[in-house]
Amino acid sequence: MDKLKSLWRRGKQAVFQKMGWSEKTMDEDYIAVNERYSQILSNAQSALGSIKRLQHSYTETAIHYKTLAESLEAAYEDGDRYELAANRLVKNVTRLEDLTRPSLYEIIPKDCVTVLTEYVQLAEEVKKVISTRKTKTLEFDFRRNKYNSTKDNKAEAKARRRIKLETARQEYEQANRQAIESMVNYIERRTEFFDPFFDAVMTA
Repeated sequence: MDKLKSLWRRGKQAVFQKMGWSEKTMDEDYIAVNERYSQILSNAQSALGSIKRLQHSYTETAIHYKTLAESLEAAYEDGDRYELAANRLVKNVTRLEDLTRPSLYEIIPKDCVTVLTEYVQLAEEVKKVISTRKTKTLEFDFRRNKYNSTKDNKAEAKARRRIKLETARQEYEQANRQAIESMVNYIERRTEFFDPFFDAVMTA
């Protein structure tokens, strides 16, 4: 029952804030760090997506190039002017594929994708901390608005709600600190994963 009540309170508070009917807690430090964290995570996801698109693009290009070379080779007969040139084209395409394929499908996946995928996966733990912070923020905002809306002549109710407000404030502040620390740690570890990714891309 308590969990349902908590969900109802937070849901109500979220709606009120979205409609502009209720005050919303804003922390400039959290906002700044969250913006940078989101940017770094987006960069990592984008880099992984680019590698996959590059592999797909290479595969399509290699197939079409090989088909073109084989079609030209088949079109020429013995003694034709470009017969030997067509044969060489097929061999060159095959050689190019042999040289490029290991980089895109062996070196890059092993040295690039693996390390950056690990970094992206680390964000799952950060997201959990951020989610907890969101929950505690909504609870704090609800308790604050509840307290502020209580009339002064209801001293007993106001005292009871003040206690709940202070508890919610402490939980919010702790969750806020943990969220900021988790995001800062994630940001500071970026070169630990981006550096080997960059090295592998440049040497592949």
